[in-house]
Amino acid sequence: MLVRFRIFLYLLVGLPTLGWSAPLRGVITDPTGEPIPFVSVYVENTTYGVAANAKGEYYLELEPGTHRVVFQMLGFATQTLTVEMGTSLQRINVVLELQQLELAEVTIYSSGRDPAYAIIEQAQEARKQYLQQFEAYTRTTYTKATSEVAPVKGIRSDTVLSEEGIRRMNFVESFSTTHYQRPDRYKEIKTAYRDLSEKSQVTTNVSFDFGGSSGPRRVGSINPYLFYLTAADANFNFYQNSLTITSLGDLPYPSPIGVGALLVYKYELEATFTEEGRVIHKIRVIPRNKEGAAFSGHIFIEDKTWAISAIDLEINPSTLRFYRYFRVLQQYNPVQDSVYVPVREEFFYHALDGRTLVMSTTLALHSEYQINPDFPPRFFNNELRRIDEDAVGKDSSYWALARPITLKVEEQTYVSAQDSARQWMESDEYKRQQDSAYNHTGWLDILFSGFGRKNSFTGWEWQMGGLLFQARPLMVGGYHQAISGRFSKEWSRANRLSVSGEVNYGFRNQDVRGQLEVSYRY
Repeated sequence: MLVRFRIFLYLLVGLPTLGWSAPLRGVITDPTGEPIPFVSVYVENTTYGVAANAKGEYYLELEPGTHRVVFQMLGFATQTLTVEMGTSLQRINVVLELQQLELAEVTIYSSGRDPAYAIIEQAQEARKQYLQQFEAYTRTTYTKATSEVAPVKGIRSDTVLSEEGIRRMNFVESFSTTHYQRPDRYKEIKTAYRDLSEKSQVTTNVSFDFGGSSGPRRVGSINPYLFYLTAADANFNFYQNSLTITSLGDLPYPSPIGVGALLVYKYELEATFTEEGRVIHKIRVIPRNKEGAAFSGHIFIEDKTWAISAIDLEINPSTLRFYRYFRVLQQYNPVQDSVYVPVREEFFYHALDGRTLVMSTTLALHSEYQINPDFPPRFFNNELRRIDEDAVGKDSSYWALARPITLKVEEQTYVSAQDSARQWMESDEYKRQQDSAYNHTGWLDILFSGFGRKNSFTGWEWQMGGLLFQARPLMVGGYHQAISGRFSKEWSRANRLSVSGEVNYGFRNQDVRGQLEVSYRY
């Protein structure tokens, strides 16, 4: 967090021990070799699955043993493969045949409607119970957010590479402890944090100009290609009547089991199966208005308890502010009697950046729930998120042991390259080279580019601007000369104090104006 005062589907979804799992990956294409985007890939008769990306690539972690893996996409014949998994990566490319058009088989129900409606009505009745099942919780979360870029045209070509031949991507992973209290109070403590993404910041300023106006304003930028980096970013609670996710769009999205949902959606019961002793109903959710703010996909309801077991829903792209595609997968498990919580959330989302497609995924694995803990008075203050002092410095050996999933080969290559670069940039030799180049000062620096001093070993740095570039001969009131500078002190990658300012003197009116900015990042 940076505050400035400016004085101016592993959907634990049935797989609780991914530490022993191995990845199954491949590309899904049609008979002509064209990739099929967004195919559902899941283990038969379970709620565990993932979605293929825009290039038809899928990545599914499985425990050793025999699995029946289903590949399903509207307009193509569903294909089910029997896969024998060991402890190492296995590649299987899949070709889906086009669905042959046939006269639809019509099933007549005695009640005159699909049994999915009765199940949804039971879930609607139970919705309020599950919405109010707890007042607060504390949980541990592992989060991994990644994005890759690919050309919009020629989508079959390789992902865009850097000059070193490594996939261009953003990569952020963390372990955190999240404290929550109804209705919307969060406090998140990052205990391990690795950020290999394009840096961004959001700041709050209180500014004063010497001799001028003052007032607060909020400035900054975020990296829009990575979603759900903190627990407060979005709350996909489908027990609510509707979900308002401001980072996605301006309109609320009605829950498939919310009040009035039957006016928004149609439903079809696709399957009923048993998973870990529980009877699960798989129901297709179809929006009545294809242009409205609504979900489409599948909701899984547990029989008798009528609790949500899993979610696999997409958002109508025409209602998204920034993304061209957004899909959410969730897995719910009971942690106490009648208390069902999400243990896995995975978001697939794509955006355009010029002529490149940015394909992103965020995976959040939740565990160690404590329901209704006692929080001390004033526990929830203005601090929404905190990064522990030693969270940023975790090395690769820590992540290799602690990470509950297996990184893709491309992610491993990227992380390894970034770690090597960071080790070099943190070496004494590199710091001395950079300090020596920065501290060299000549007359051209004083007049034009500016000059300064820094000491990377102690973390301090100061700089003055070039005199000629700060001359302002055409100002109202005649010639003005400004002198600007800045000073910073960094204690760690998470803590930095910065002071910058400028004094502007008008020779004709003999007026002095200036500004000063103080910022602290923690």
